[in-house]
Amino acid sequence: MSFCLAITEADWSLTKDVFSIVGTVFTALGVIVASYVGLNGLKTWRRQIRGNNDHELSRRMLVESYRFKKAFFYARRPAIYPHEFRESGGPAFGGDPIDRFKRQKLGFQRRIDVFNKEFAALSASMFEAEALWGQGIVQSIRYVEMLKDEYEDYIAIKLMAMDPEESDEDRQDYEGFLGDRRTVLRSRLGEVDEFGDEVQSALTSLEAMLKAKLVA
Repeated sequence: MSFCLAITEADWSLTKDVFSIVGTVFTALGVIVASYVGLNGLKTWRRQIRGNNDHELSRRMLVESYRFKKAFFYARRPAIYPHEFRESGGPAFGGDPIDRFKRQKLGFQRRIDVFNKEFAALSASMFEAEALWGQGIVQSIRYVEMLKDEYEDYIAIKLMAMDPEESDEDRQDYEGFLGDRRTVLRSRLGEVDEFGDEVQSALTSLEAMLKAKLVA
């Protein structure tokens, strides 16, 4: 009778060990499954956040690109119009050559200020885009910036060539510098517009990259 009792106690001890091991295994499996589900959930959440960020940033940059394009192509008009220098609180100009030049200078400067303001917004977004999408978007915007700088350099030389306070020799030199450059102002209909075509192509390429992020 005592022998049977001893075996029963041993069996029971072994059984408890087995249950303990099985419980530990199931607990470990539960932790693994929970970790797997949690990691997958985290990845899904990150993808959703990344997708929302991509969509919002690309949408914002498309608007900024459009606003810059509108201001920049307006600035390519060859003539300065009265409303561009006749503003409340602005300077009053006479009809002498110096004042006519100042009207031209003020008009072009205001155009440049407008499109530079729009480009500054696009350029600020570029750094966020670089963190999300890499260098491709940066190179595209830098290309647009290079064309923008070309416009500003051309206008600066053009104004010096027009300045009645410059000597005749200096104005001739500036005219020569202009002759070595392509014109950045809009050509008449039917004429070749190399600069305008390049600007349009650069902005179209940038917008295509942004639209791809918008629908991704």
